[in-house]
Amino acid sequence: MIARHPETQFSPPTQMSCTVRMPFNAAKRLMDYSGKCARLHGYRHVVEATFIPAREQDTTMVADFYRLKALLGDWLEAHWDHNVILNASDVALGTAIAELAGQEIFYLPTDPTAEAMAAYLLHSVFPGLFAPEGVQCIRVRLYDDSESFVEVTL
Repeated sequence: MIARHPETQFSPPTQMSCTVRMPFNAAKRLMDYSGKCARLHGYRHVVEATFIPAREQDTTMVADFYRLKALLGDWLEAHWDHNVILNASDVALGTAIAELAGQEIFYLPTDPTAEAMAAYLLHSVFPGLFAPEGVQCIRVRLYDDSESFVEVTL
């Protein structure tokens, strides 16, 4: 027998959010840096994105996790995964890699630090990518490794 409590009314939480995580691999280098990261090197990054409903809703679900992960995964696959991410000023290296390896290069307006990459996703990519799902991304974490991440929020 199933126990029911009709006298108990469910009220959705006042603030709901959901978070998805997606790994990707990429190579990058920092032009304006004097440490090891000034050399071309690779990372196993993880993007973690947190969403809230874009408008008030009467539901107990922020969004379909499957859809959010599919959109994020498709964007990462098309632009950053197994790719080279460079500063837009690093054209000489980008051109050489593209010519020698036949690979497309993704250029950011600044050095591809974890901070810059997370901010780029939050402010330039995610608003248009996720608006059709009725959600707004309010936080992006970008992990450089399993212990270190940056966080950018609205």
